[in-house]
Amino acid sequence: MADYLLTVKTDAKLLHSPILACILELFHALWKNNMQILVKKLRENPNFWEYMTSPLFSEIQPGLKTYSQIFNILGIELFVSRGKLEQNLKTVLEQFFDTNKNHLDKWIDFIFSFYGRLEEDEIVDQVPVWLSLLTSWKDFMTIICKCLPISLNIAHKAKMVAPCMNALLTELENLKDGRLVVILAELHVILLANWKDDCFENRKSSAKQIDNLLSNTAAVYECLHIRAIRAILSIGTVAISSLDYEIKANSVTAQSIIRSVTHINSIELEKLIDNVSDNTGPVHNANGKEEVPPVVLSLAMLEQCLDLYDLYSGLSQWFQSTKFINKLLCCLQTCLQNRRHYYTSLAALRCLTAYARGPFNKDLLMSDVDQFLWLQLLPPKFENGNTSWKPQEWWRVYAYSLDFISMMVMKHGQFFVSDAITFVGVHLEHLVEAVLLPRQVYNIDALNLCASTLNLVVQLVKYESTWRLQNINSLIGIMRSISACVYQCVTLMLRTRRASDAAQPPDEQATSIAQTAHTQPVLHSRTLEILHMATLCLLAFSPDLLSLLADPGLDLERWQPLVELHFGAPKISYDPFPQLTFGTILSAICLLTRSLNHAYHGEEGSGSRSPRGRRRTCSCSPGERRTARADSVTSASSAASAPPHLDERLAAAALEAATALLASQALLAVRDISVPSRHKQLVRRELASELTMFHDFVRKRILCAAHTRPHLVRNKLGAWPLPPDDEEVRRIEEARKERNLCDEDESSLPPPPPPKRASHDSMREYILRKHYLDKCARTPTKEPPSPVSHSTPTSDKKKDNSRTSKRVSWADSTRDSAESLDDSLQEVEQLYSKLTDVQINNEEDYFHFMSVVFLYICQTDL
Repeated sequence: MADYLLTVKTDAKLLHSPILACILELFHALWKNNMQILVKKLRENPNFWEYMTSPLFSEIQPGLKTYSQIFNILGIELFVSRGKLEQNLKTVLEQFFDTNKNHLDKWIDFIFSFYGRLEEDEIVDQVPVWLSLLTSWKDFMTIICKCLPISLNIAHKAKMVAPCMNALLTELENLKDGRLVVILAELHVILLANWKDDCFENRKSSAKQIDNLLSNTAAVYECLHIRAIRAILSIGTVAISSLDYEIKANSVTAQSIIRSVTHINSIELEKLIDNVSDNTGPVHNANGKEEVPPVVLSLAMLEQCLDLYDLYSGLSQWFQSTKFINKLLCCLQTCLQNRRHYYTSLAALRCLTAYARGPFNKDLLMSDVDQFLWLQLLPPKFENGNTSWKPQEWWRVYAYSLDFISMMVMKHGQFFVSDAITFVGVHLEHLVEAVLLPRQVYNIDALNLCASTLNLVVQLVKYESTWRLQNINSLIGIMRSISACVYQCVTLMLRTRRASDAAQPPDEQATSIAQTAHTQPVLHSRTLEILHMATLCLLAFSPDLLSLLADPGLDLERWQPLVELHFGAPKISYDPFPQLTFGTILSAICLLTRSLNHAYHGEEGSGSRSPRGRRRTCSCSPGERRTARADSVTSASSAASAPPHLDERLAAAALEAATALLASQALLAVRDISVPSRHKQLVRRELASELTMFHDFVRKRILCAAHTRPHLVRNKLGAWPLPPDDEEVRRIEEARKERNLCDEDESSLPPPPPPKRASHDSMREYILRKHYLDKCARTPTKEPPSPVSHSTPTSDKKKDNSRTSKRVSWADSTRDSAESLDDSLQEVEQLYSKLTDVQINNEEDYFHFMSVVFLYICQTDL
């Protein structure tokens, strides 16, 4: 063996010797069977890898298996050594991949030329040399992408990717050898999976190549091997997603790609419908894993097309002519209840959702979606056999179907809402179970199903009147379960916090929930999303906040209270539908407020030492004594320590919805004449005590530091038209007459005496002058009977621009009060009319407005 290494190093042409070929086959067998220890002494030679790989750096000798064996040995050594690669082997690899030398270029040209392929006397049962070399190169590149100790630049990657794609396109056009198509397609998938965008050196030409690849594949699709089909579909899916801009820039290329992808999907769907069997068990491959059929990959590729491309002329007619939607719906009708087609059902539902979101969604209105899907989406029987469904698997299918229905309602509104209400009526029991599912199972699949259900309800509540007329029972059942969902979301978040608190007693279930939430932060974010959507659904069935504030004639009897008058912190309840209480909503508000406060504490802690950080600190922030008082042990807010991993934007949105629901229900309670006065007083007292944290948050963070977080700004709540007020009109008319009289008297009366120094002024002169100024300045101001005028004060500049009247008093008068008095009397209040609007926080912060509303509720007897 040592002589072989020296001989090969001396002259590469000696590789044709049968003896040397057998010795190299022995080396290859040792590495292939993990017996490298037998040549340990040879490997101790510092020049071992230089001698072993010397044929790669010499003149290539065609027709030898030596090169494929050397590539196999290098790949096995790289995989086994990984981070502990020998220095001499690393030097050899650096020399081979050096772009300044032509070794890599020479071998790529030789490998993809398929030298010796045209010989006709090829043995049937023996792998030809050119195909063996290509297979070894594919295995070598697979390991190189993962274990190469040196970094490859884009020049390296382009040299290895471009010849592979060119050869694949040529082979698809000729289709002489299916083996070659399989190896080239799988090699390109490996490179694309590891290098991604670096595989596209010239993106425009790559887009055209993908178009040619899919067109040629669609033409010979039924003749390709299953491995080649899977690899080419994977290439198309990734390339369409990466080259979306370049493909959309060329409408001809985009339309050609969509037509090719649709044709491929039509073939797969027809094949699936024709070959449906009664066997419901999944299909496993040789490794024991469940096999994914090619139709899943083709549908995923079509989903990319539908998500990325706008409407081009002729494509709608193309989809209609191919009857693609009917084929897809027939496929779903056949596969939904069959466990064997689980992945196909998921891919088809995702594709339908993308189709409903895209420019061709009108075709779905004429496809009788309800006839195909509504009954097929009823859950199957969950049995203990190997061929049965698992609950988590059906939850995913059901969640995707609800996303599709939500998208249809969002896009088509009144044209599809009746079908959606019918679906809710058929699936009422299962939808209620889905909304309450996180209470029983706290994992991502259960949360996703609950979120998809709430997303559908959010779309349907926009058409409450239609829903109420067609199926009021489903409306009542869904809203009752959503009220319980809000309760259970707040309870889950509080239990997570308590499980991590050492002062709380141990609870196994709460501890497991906390551990799950800490290990998977996505669960916490998903729970917060569910809380947000459920609160939005309840807001649709609560009186409008502006109506409660500004409409004195609001009919309160048509609104039923959604929240019970109980202010304790939420507790564990075994009631299937726990009643939502004021205490639960207050706990949620305190929880979210504490979470938003934590982000500010982190910034202040990091920047408080610098002068800039000290300047950012709010000057109105009190000491820690006020904070300690706000975190009283006996209050519901003290149980609301902030859980970890809460997204700021999502927490701010949930806080907005929760405060709006609390204010609406509190105003409904205090304005309702049927509610006892002691209950109204209880509402005012509890809101005043429990919302201290929220008021402090608004004062410290919103007013002083909201500019650092634009997502906390919630502007433009709305406007409310005010009717004319007869009493106010009479007062304004009297003020006008009085002003005219004052103007006439002012011309006849002598000017007031000049002011004297303060030390010589007498009490009589003060009283006379104050009486004179008050008489001249008696101009009524507009004071609507609502707390709107007490909202957040604007800047001085806005005050000066928006103020239409000025009240002059003795305390505000100066030595030049006569001149200011003349200016103030020139402005007159306008009459109220139906065109007069009271803008609620048009330029001010929403959270500050809610703080003012809560203070108004607590301090005003409505």
